[in-house]
Amino acid sequence: MSAEIVKLANAQLPAKSAAVLPAGWRRPLDGPVNEQGYRRRAVYVGSRLALEAAYAAVKTALGDDILTLSVQEDVRSGVATISAEYSSHIGTASGGSYPDDNEPVSPDTYQLQSISVPTALSAHPAFDAIQGAVMAIEDALSHGDTDAVVAAAGADAAAQKYAALRLAGVTQWEGTGFSWRVTRHYSTLADMSALTPVATAIVNIGRVYAWGAVEGHLKILEPKYVVTDAAGQAAPAASYEWRLAGVSVSRTETNLDLTWDYQGAWKWAAALYPGGSWTPALPS
Repeated sequence: MSAEIVKLANAQLPAKSAAVLPAGWRRPLDGPVNEQGYRRRAVYVGSRLALEAAYAAVKTALGDDILTLSVQEDVRSGVATISAEYSSHIGTASGGSYPDDNEPVSPDTYQLQSISVPTALSAHPAFDAIQGAVMAIEDALSHGDTDAVVAAAGADAAAQKYAALRLAGVTQWEGTGFSWRVTRHYSTLADMSALTPVATAIVNIGRVYAWGAVEGHLKILEPKYVVTDAAGQAAPAASYEWRLAGVSVSRTETNLDLTWDYQGAWKWAAALYPGGSWTPALPS
């Protein structure tokens, strides 16, 4: 006679408590179903005569963590098998045995990548302190007056460098910054409160933050930039400004991933991005 599989309902299961399998029953398998380990499968084998007691013990032991529960009986051998899939927080990021369902099920992932963005020459940090001269030079250039360009640069080394670059036809530079991505991994067992940080972030997309207010900022050393002055001397390393470029939610049958994306640049225009500090000067 072939073995018969019986599906058993698991509604109204009792809470977890200590449970002991009947004599002659054992658990030969208890391992993860997927790589993250929060969905596990346990197999219990023993005598059909004690199946009812074993089934009750398994329900009591796993309680409301049970996802599926099935029984297989072999009439000829007198052996019964109970298979259970259940949710477990063993091996999660928190390391606890049963933390809150809204804790990540695997460590957060982080990605820092350098980016290069064509930027107006006037927005280069080397010319931040001479915006008045920059505007005067641009005005002279718009009129095609080379002498006025030189006069606008005057004796200031940075202004002279800017004027020389513009007269050579340079209008922009490759601004170097970073993209910073943080992803938190949850199981689909997490309730909607896990999405609260993302809901908060959505209304702040486009806002500029200091590094200390960026998600995951403690996981790496802060990226910084160094500017050389007109004499070729390097200034102390300075902090980027970090614009929240977007957030995303990815959901599968077993995973819930929340992602924050930031773009770090020398400065972001205050008139365009809340929290930015760059404000171009008007010509005097």
